[in-house]
Amino acid sequence: HCLPDPRAALVELARVTTAGGILRGTTWVRGRGRRQDRFATALQMAGIFGNPPQAGDVRRWVQQIGFEDVVTRSTGAVEIFEARKQANCD
Repeated sequence: HCLPDPRAALVELARVTTAGGILRGTTWVRGRGRRQDRFATALQMAGIFGNPPQAGDVRRWVQQIGFEDVVTRSTGAVEIFEARKQANCD
């Protein structure tokens, strides 16, 4: 959520994660409530946030770039994720 291109950051993390390695993280996401979305917009305007993904984007992205066993959960506007890199992706 603090990066201009969060998907590109995940691609880089996939590049440096060994096969079978675990990727864990958290990010602020849009789409979990109007108040949270307005807060994210204010933080973007202040230069604190980059481009927060939409709810569900992280799950889709990590699957697309070669991770499996993806688990996500949310608490408010924070999405928590964990996934294992597929053995045949290096």
